[in-house]
Amino acid sequence: MKQFVTSRPAILMAGAIFAVVTACSDSSNSQISGPKASATNDPRTSSGDTAKHGGPGDTTGSRNPGPVANFTLTVHVGSYRITGPDTESTDPIANATVTIYEQKTTITHTGPDTLHVDTTLVTTGSTDANGDATFPGLKGALEYLIRVAPPPGSPFDPTSFPLHFVTVEAIKLNVSLRRH
Repeated sequence: MKQFVTSRPAILMAGAIFAVVTACSDSSNSQISGPKASATNDPRTSSGDTAKHGGPGDTTGSRNPGPVANFTLTVHVGSYRITGPDTESTDPIANATVTIYEQKTTITHTGPDTLHVDTTLVTTGSTDANGDATFPGLKGALEYLIRVAPPPGSPFDPTSFPLHFVTVEAIKLNVSLRRH
């Protein structure tokens, strides 16, 4: 499935999204420099504040681990409860179709600016009685488009959303379908 968008606002919006994602990802390997340890701000000699805040010498966690080789995605499909005390919970929707596409976006600048969005079907499945569909063996470095279609004849609208560069081995996404 290919979609071509040639309007300049769409190109600019895609570029802005790319710039925000790039700026927020902090993909460099350089260390953050901070104040030098001294008698007044060294956690070992301070007033008991031993929290680590990143920077040189902070080894409490991995910094920018990168995408995993493979991961398992579980998509839970439900609908918001209309009545009852807990309106934030959902009722599961069985037999919803979950389709996963690999998505590649390319911007070309030869002639009019063009944004190419190529999607390739990866897998599809249906939710069980609990509203869950599980997809093992997805590659963490890819970008995906996930589409959820309600069962035929149900009062719900379909939805879709992206999933980018996964850094954990298991993800459970909760998707709530809205009524017409």
